Amino acid sequence: MYPVSDDYISQMHQSRSLTGLIDDTIPFTEDDVMHGSLSLTNQCMANDAFGYGGVYIAQLKLTFTSRSLVNRKNWANKKITIQDGLYIDSLDDYEYVPLGEFYVSEANHTLWGVEITAYDAMSKFDKLLGYNNLSGEPYGLAYLACLESDEIDLL
Repeated sequence: MYPVSDDYISQMHQSRSLTGLIDDTIPFTEDDVMHGSLSLTNQCMANDAFGYGGVYIAQLKLTFTSRSLVNRKNWANKKITIQDGLYIDSLDDYEYVPLGEFYVSEANHTLWGVEITAYDAMSKFDKLLGYNNLSGEPYGLAYLACLESDEIDLL
């Protein structure tokens, strides 16, 4: 859990705000998102091919209704960062908590707008390595997966 102020905790059911960025450049707010369409889930995804268990993958679903966002053509792999804000009386401002960084996996244009399904960076590990037999420590195997993937930046 992210550290928040005592004021944040005491006012959790007060006025809220939603903000975010698409590819670190295009801002959006709750006015650009269909009311009630935002859902954020974290699930343990079992993968039989990796015998050490599953990993938690966060999924973001929302529908953008803003005309400027709906008219975008290419949503594939766009990065969406999102924050939840709570109005704090003593600050006379919003305190924001990051909800995560997600990468679009599916975008469907509908009558209501564009429905987005995006996953956090853990989904990038959902790759087949093509090896039949491997042995080693979990960290070493994860590192090997990073080396084999062209989408994962090792810093």
